[in-house]
Amino acid sequence: MKRITITLIILVLSAPLAFAQPDIVKIGGAGLLSDLTVPLSEEYVAGGSSCKFAMVPSTTGGGFKKWIANEVQLVQATRKITDREMKQATDNGLVPSFKFIGVVPVAVICKADNPVENLTIEQLRRIFTGEITLWSEVGGPDQKILVTTREVPKTGTGVVFQREVLRGAPYASGHKVMSSYGTTVKVCGKSWAIGYIPTSTAYFKHFEKEGIKILGIKKTDDGPPMKPTYGAAKQTDYPVKTMFFYYWNAKSDDKCLAGFADFADKTVK
Repeated sequence: MKRITITLIILVLSAPLAFAQPDIVKIGGAGLLSDLTVPLSEEYVAGGSSCKFAMVPSTTGGGFKKWIANEVQLVQATRKITDREMKQATDNGLVPSFKFIGVVPVAVICKADNPVENLTIEQLRRIFTGEITLWSEVGGPDQKILVTTREVPKTGTGVVFQREVLRGAPYASGHKVMSSYGTTVKVCGKSWAIGYIPTSTAYFKHFEKEGIKILGIKKTDDGPPMKPTYGAAKQTDYPVKTMFFYYWNAKSDDKCLAGFADFADKTVK
């Protein structure tokens, strides 16, 4: 997996006049991908492009909403566009075009002093669906497991985790929906909770300082535990991962859109 060194410089333009400039490509969508998009855009510009980019991060669903409303030109997404979003886009005169950039591993986390070190995919499924409710059932203390998730379908990672790990089943009754990955980290660091964060977030790089630890994930009971690495790649053997797409309007004559997407596609290995 190729790692991308990140310099966190997310340019968020708040001045209305700045947003009005047609030569600035506004990128919306999943904030968790911003730490990957920013250095890619910086590298693209450093290579001779005259394009200018401004980040307007939120969630994948929020990005598609802004894109459909012509408030951003490029969406960084952790899932494919839904049928409903597609209809809204085409009704608004957009012709969606996309590029698959890579995958981003999703780390499963808990508090640092939890004695549990590894879980199987099946154990994860049973925990997040509510079949397993106590840490003692997976080798931990006799403490109730607080299941934390992200909103579905607003967040692509929540969608992917539910589809790939829970096999489409609903999340556990009583699960807590976190407003951000920062909230996920805080709750998991201070309680007997379990949650997930994409490795593209800054929290993953400094998880030890946040009072959390990354759990090893095993595909099978007798398989080796695997832990995720930082960044994006075209493929990874790690079993829990989310997608990384760029979406834009194919009818646009702005060469920065497809040009930047093609560059990112070739850069992420």
